[in-house]
Amino acid sequence: MVEMIEFRKRARIDLATNARENEVVVLRDGCEVAALPEADRLDRALALSFEEAKWIQMHFEEIMRRKPTDDELEFWRAITDYRVQTKGLLLESVSLEEMLG
Repeated sequence: MVEMIEFRKRARIDLATNARENEVVVLRDGCEVAALPEADRLDRALALSFEEAKWIQMHFEEIMRRKPTDDELEFWRAITDYRVQTKGLLLESVSLEEMLG
């Protein structure tokens, strides 16, 4: 069975400043596993190729000059896993079309 990976954008209120912020949430099989500020990072990450996303995942510390948080690690892991799943689904649909065609 393939693990279901979802990304959701949601608003969050910073209790210290009462400011409204957007964040991206990573869900695996319906369970929240990570939440990161700046929901627009999702659009940027999904625009990357699998190879680019994997490179960022593997070289995060070198790029950012700090260790990633657990949520950052999970976010990039989910992005690459999602890319693998969608690429596999595309390959399956092409094969099915070829078989039916």
